[in-house]
Amino acid sequence: MGVGGALGLTLLTVLVVLLLGVAPRRRSKDAASATAVTTPAATAAKDSGGGGGATVKLASLDAKAVPEQLRVSHYFDLRSNPLAHAELLTFAHDVVDVLNRIPSYCVSWLRRNSFAHRGFEDATFLTDDEWPEDCEFMLHGSLYVFVDTEAGDTIFAPDRIIGGRKAEANFKMEPIDLGSQQPVADSKVPDPNAQREQAVNARAQKPAAAAVGTAGGGLHVCRGSSVIGATLDTSAGGIFIGRGARIEPGVVVKGPAIIGAGSSILSGAYLRGPVIIGQEVCVRCEVKNAMFMDRASLTHPGYVGDSIIGYNASLGCQAVISNLGLLGSKSVIVSVGETAYDLGRRKIGGFIGDHSRIGSNSVIDPGTFVGPHVHVYSLSKLRSGFYGPREVIKSTCNLERAPLDMDKLSRRQQRR
Repeated sequence: MGVGGALGLTLLTVLVVLLLGVAPRRRSKDAASATAVTTPAATAAKDSGGGGGATVKLASLDAKAVPEQLRVSHYFDLRSNPLAHAELLTFAHDVVDVLNRIPSYCVSWLRRNSFAHRGFEDATFLTDDEWPEDCEFMLHGSLYVFVDTEAGDTIFAPDRIIGGRKAEANFKMEPIDLGSQQPVADSKVPDPNAQREQAVNARAQKPAAAAVGTAGGGLHVCRGSSVIGATLDTSAGGIFIGRGARIEPGVVVKGPAIIGAGSSILSGAYLRGPVIIGQEVCVRCEVKNAMFMDRASLTHPGYVGDSIIGYNASLGCQAVISNLGLLGSKSVIVSVGETAYDLGRRKIGGFIGDHSRIGSNSVIDPGTFVGPHVHVYSLSKLRSGFYGPREVIKSTCNLERAPLDMDKLSRRQQRR
């Protein structure tokens, strides 16, 4: 080989080494950039308080400065899918703020839409001190109950009803500030007659000054509903069951809870208020401080905590939306681009956009944001971060197969 050939071979070798050395680093940099956008700072930021950069408190931002991935409109289309509780989302600062507003919204909505706004005159006051002779269910405490049987198609046969500890608790009124969401306790308990007059006058006041109930918030059952063998607990807030809703035996509903028209709460479900169930929803899971929009469903066992489930979204059997990390002692932090945002909540679940599907036995980590039209395969695990919209997600795993040696298996069994 001549000098020219040797020099050419040397240059070719150097070129190959450079390509092998540079290309992997370039891919690694690109992958790191993509990860910073789609995954949270939770792994690094939870431990170090926000990673290398400063952490921005989401609630402190001007509404116009909220990133697109944290806006309500990014997940829920209220124009195409009108919602009875649209005001809860419309006036929220960001999608996480919807969760913060659920408790006060439930109380104020119950006050404005249940029998209470008519001054209790159409309701029946029940107390375990004076047990009605024709009462076919167990009663603990005291509460007002209104069951609309005008059309004759209402079935009301619960197993157990739990009210306030004292009869006076049902007359207690409190003003609520929907801005601060901190109810101000009343120092006095008015007598029943004064209470009725105050309830009527409260209708003319602004929503921020409207009167709301506290313990023993009452039970309102609309016409055409079916409540059989369920436990209804109003000791911490009222329960509203919409027209044509179906509550099956074995269900436990702890208020405050709003169950929309035509919805089905299947046997084994546990609704831990505050909970908002939209219209034509079907659930058989445990729900806590969450909202299911119209036509959403989790018709099998599972858990949804501190979460928002969008219109026509569906979760498969044993799907779990976790709301607290293993070492969840700090507020959850997520990253959008290069900026880390403190969500201001230690307990936060997931946000599932309209028409999305979560497969069976999937696990959603705290602080997970799934856009609309996202399909997640069964047995998937979504780490905290942002997904979608219009995306298919699948957790891959290697399936190993090998022939079974029956002779070897038989010898092992004989030794035992």
